[in-house]
Amino acid sequence: MPKYKIFIDTNVWFSALLGSKNCSSLIEKHITREVMGVVSQKVINELVKNTALKNPRSIPTMKKFLETKPPKIVKIPEKLDKEIMRNVDLKDQLIFQAAVNSKVDLFVTGNLKHFKVKELERKYKIKILSPTEALKYI
Repeated sequence: MPKYKIFIDTNVWFSALLGSKNCSSLIEKHITREVMGVVSQKVINELVKNTALKNPRSIPTMKKFLETKPPKIVKIPEKLDKEIMRNVDLKDQLIFQAAVNSKVDLFVTGNLKHFKVKELERKYKIKILSPTEALKYI
């Protein structure tokens, strides 16, 4: 059983496809079941779109991964908590709400500046970390 349930933001998956060492190491921990990777359908949609636009050579790798070692995919939330609306950049609100709704232990993103980390961690009891911080934490 995985030790942590981790919501992995789109930019981490995309960076792993581009060869980022820390992002790849984090995804590897999902593949080996050290952690349970969680995403929302919105993350999958963004990943497919961004890969097709910015790095089409990675499409076969992404497709193979999603078919063989998929993360747990949760639905896109219908409502946002007021706290999330105040403390998360607009484009990341649905993604963070999905993380909260799925009761993860960690939220991993390469865009920490889009989140008021202390306020969100206090309210939701979810650690919000960069890929490097998440690897150290795990």
